[in-house]
Amino acid sequence: MTQRYAFEALDKTLRDILGSKQEENRGKLFGGMPILLGGNFRQILPVIPKGKRQEVIQSCINISELWKDCQLFTLSRIMRVNEYTADGQLDTRKHLFNKWILDIGDGKVPAKSKEGEDEPTWIQIPEEFIVKSEKTPIEDIVNTIFLDFTQRQDDEEYLRERAILTPRNDDADEINKHMLKRIKGDAMTFKSSDEICKGSTDALEQHQTYPVEFLNKLNFPGVPPHKLKLKIGQPIMLLRNVSPSAGLCNGTRLIITDFQKFVIHARIITGSHIGNMVIIPRIVLTSTQTK
Repeated sequence: MTQRYAFEALDKTLRDILGSKQEENRGKLFGGMPILLGGNFRQILPVIPKGKRQEVIQSCINISELWKDCQLFTLSRIMRVNEYTADGQLDTRKHLFNKWILDIGDGKVPAKSKEGEDEPTWIQIPEEFIVKSEKTPIEDIVNTIFLDFTQRQDDEEYLRERAILTPRNDDADEINKHMLKRIKGDAMTFKSSDEICKGSTDALEQHQTYPVEFLNKLNFPGVPPHKLKLKIGQPIMLLRNVSPSAGLCNGTRLIITDFQKFVIHARIITGSHIGNMVIIPRIVLTSTQTK
C-alpha cells in the first residue's frame, strides 16, 4: 500500500548515507543494502484520496525505476482459508475457492461490463460460493460462518478459525452490532474523549467552532466510534501496534476477560503469544483525514 515515492526517497537517502564512506555505494540500489518488501498486488493498491485509476496505478512500486532491479518471490498459498481439515485431509470445496480467488487476482476469470461502461470490471460469482439469503443477509452469513455460535461462543479454537471480511466499514459495524446482541452478558459502554488538535486551527474560539457534540458524531477509518460497546467474552481485534514484543500488534485477536474504567483485560488467541493475559489502556488516536 506504500506509494512508490516513499521507496524512491528511501533509495536516495540510503545512497547518501552509505555512500558517504564508500563512494561506490552511491551507484547501488538502496546504497547496496538488501531491502525486503512484502505485499500482494491482488489485494488493495496504494490509497489515493479522490484519486482516479491512473493516479493509483502511477503510485505503485512496479511503475518505479526501482522495480526492474527487484527480484520477485511469489507465494501462491492463501492463508485466509485453510484448505485442510483437522485430520490433515484436503477440503475440495475450500481448495476450489482458493484457486478461484487466485485466478481473479491473475486476471484469468472473465469479466463483464455493464451498460454504459467502457471497460469490463464485473465478474460472476459461482453459485457454490454464495450464501443464500432467506431472512436478512447479515443473519444468514452469520449463521453460516458462526454455526452454533450461542453454544460455542466460549470456545477459543472455534472463534480463532472463523472471521467475516467486509469491504466497507458500515457493513462491519452492522455485523458487529448483530453479533454483540448474541453474546451473553451485559454490555459496557466506553466513550471517547474528543478534541481538536490545538495546532490544526487558527480559530481562537475553536471550542465554540467545533463543539464536543459535533466531534462525537464523526467516524474515521481505523478509529473506534465515540461509543464503543463491549462484553466480557467478546472477541476483539487490535488496530494499532501497541507492544509487538508482547504480541500486541495490528491484527492481533483477543478475548475480553474483564473491564476497568481505563483499561481492558484480555487474553490473546492468535499469533505466537496465544494464552497470554494482557492489559490494553486507553490510547490517543489522531485521524489523518484532513477534510
